[in-house]
Amino acid sequence: MSSAVVGAGPAVPPGRTPSYGRLFGSAAFAQIFGGILLFYLGGITLSLTRLVGISSGQGLFIYAPWVVDGPWAVAALIGWGALVAIVIGSLLRGRVERRLEVEPSRALIIASVAIGGYAPWLLTSSVPGRTVLSLLLMPAVVRVLVFDSTARPRRLPGRFELSRRQLLIGAVVAVCALVLPYSLLHPFSVNGSGTSIGGGDGSTATATVSPGQEAWLGAGLQSGNLPLTVTSVRLIHGPDLAISDVKSNGSPWPAPEISGVRIHLKARGQLWITYHVKLDACPTNPSGVTRIRITYTQLGLPLEQTVSLADNDTLLTCNT
Repeated sequence: MSSAVVGAGPAVPPGRTPSYGRLFGSAAFAQIFGGILLFYLGGITLSLTRLVGISSGQGLFIYAPWVVDGPWAVAALIGWGALVAIVIGSLLRGRVERRLEVEPSRALIIASVAIGGYAPWLLTSSVPGRTVLSLLLMPAVVRVLVFDSTARPRRLPGRFELSRRQLLIGAVVAVCALVLPYSLLHPFSVNGSGTSIGGGDGSTATATVSPGQEAWLGAGLQSGNLPLTVTSVRLIHGPDLAISDVKSNGSPWPAPEISGVRIHLKARGQLWITYHVKLDACPTNPSGVTRIRITYTQLGLPLEQTVSLADNDTLLTCNT
């Protein structure tokens, strides 16, 4: 079932590991092409069915398409991470094998992808920063982890190596047991555009207001292919912000941020949330509602999902 990795002869003289530059090109190709396959082609295909909602929200990208707001989201993210590592790792291994004429360990390549892809999450919260760090870090990890000082691929004991069949089974299990069930029952994704009294065109905007001056904001969310009932909405926002007059699909909420009003959404329905917001004081950084936590029932199950407003939020700063 398992197979040991056999070196086919180093592509460079013994004593020199494959250059960072050669590995960078292979790693960049695998990440970019793997991202297209997973996030764009896969996301577009799934979105056409309207069954699965994958949010590309603020602080999210290919390595984590959902907001982590509980154990279920963590489990789904682990499944998604396994799928990402398998797909990008397989592309990277094939590229390295062709360019360097060696057979690197599948297990070590996948471990390198996991480290290079997710370690940047510990270093920065910026999406561009994480993307750049992943591109720069992954070839360095491959260079150290996959190859030894003689430029030969490291060998793992047979019981620790992975075969193509094992990787395929792992990918199918990750998708069917973790990713699809979570996506099906957590269908909300950003579909509308945030607006403010000062403007807003569907992209992140910054409105300048005076302390105490109200601005009108709104966000549109889209549900999946199953009907559901929204039972509460909570707006997650930055400091020094006061929220009032919250409405969903035209129905007012008894309380500014959370309510027991029931909003029934049909399949492929839209949830529009509008509210007034003002700054009590001038914040150090622009402040605003960045996430919306929705509690709802679907297929008789009580569920909750946190949706990032991504580029559809409007941040407030104030005149000084």
